[in-house]
Amino acid sequence: MWIRRRSELGLIGGLSLTTCSAQAAPPPSPALETPDDPLAAYREQFKLGMDRYKAGALGEAVGYWEPIYRELGEHTGYRLAYDLGVAYQHLGDPAHAADRLEAFLTEVDTRRARGEALPPIVEKEESDARSRVATLLATKGRIRI
Repeated sequence: MWIRRRSELGLIGGLSLTTCSAQAAPPPSPALETPDDPLAAYREQFKLGMDRYKAGALGEAVGYWEPIYRELGEHTGYRLAYDLGVAYQHLGDPAHAADRLEAFLTEVDTRRARGEALPPIVEKEESDARSRVATLLATKGRIRI
């Protein structure tokens, strides 16, 4: 049987406090953006959300991602809209899922109409998003106003 030394317990406790404070940290400030990467301030928060998503804590992931999406808006945050739509669908929230997936698809269509080349991952997500929206419409029905 292995017995932990006090120094090891202190280190473990310190790391867990760091983890807890990182999760409770406020959203990054846009003032922290660097000229070469305007999204740098949001990357850590997105990563924290992705870690929670992969761990099955979808609600927590949405909690990290929604503030980023609201700050970035539909144009800049369109890729995040896809992730949010998938998370909301898995959470059983078809209305929010459809809203986010449709926002993603609208921006993809807009970029394509302007002649912008879309990365292969976006084309894959587009196909998946269209399938998910069709499923949501077929199973939940949705009235557009």
